[in-house]
Amino acid sequence: MAVKGKFVISQVDDVYYFELRANNGQQLYESRPYSSEKYCRAAVDNFVKHITSQPVLDVRRDKTGHYRWFYVNGPTYYMGIAYTTFTSAKENAESVRKFALISKIE
Repeated sequence: MAVKGKFVISQVDDVYYFELRANNGQQLYESRPYSSEKYCRAAVDNFVKHITSQPVLDVRRDKTGHYRWFYVNGPTYYMGIAYTTFTSAKENAESVRKFALISKIE
């Protein structure tokens, strides 16, 4: 069976978010809020474009002492959730990139 993830768009109150989930259902990334489903779907396309086009990966500590990854592609950047170790943050960043390439919106 081929490994594949999925993008899930959710509406909370009057805003939309997208999540990237691994094949086991684990949330790998959650977006910022968008004002419409149309903008949210466009944001998924932008996310895939920027994450898969050789962005610079930067993993650093935040002010709470947790590690977060940042993919930087020119003026565009994406930030991951907080992890307790550098290795966990880096592994999540690599999973995000891998699954962004093979996932579709469901």
